[in-house]
Amino acid sequence: MSARLFKRKEAGVHAQEANRAASVSQGVGGGLVSLVRNPHISEKSSRLAERNQYVFRVDKGSTKPQIKRAVEKLYNVKVRRVAIVSLPGKVKRLGRTEGFRPGLKKAIVTLREGKIEFT
Repeated sequence: MSARLFKRKEAGVHAQEANRAASVSQGVGGGLVSLVRNPHISEKSSRLAERNQYVFRVDKGSTKPQIKRAVEKLYNVKVRRVAIVSLPGKVKRLGRTEGFRPGLKKAIVTLREGKIEFT
């Protein structure tokens, strides 16, 4: 492979990575708000809400700073910290049929001030 062709390919790869990073940081399809999919309601998340911590299902490619900005923008609150839990997908069987349950990513958001009401 010639050096000239290699440089073109390398430049194309870097441009694709930059575009992907920009699209994730802006949250394709509606800004940062699209990174937070929905609140995760469970017994544990209800107990955490009493301690000013809220659990959300988030996009798998999102980072802690992006989640913090998205929650602050979406719910008009101040976030103290964000903890992330990544759950792997699992293989499930029903008789001889085998399927796959997709994994998910949850964010536990601790608020500095304010309260979130889910209706």
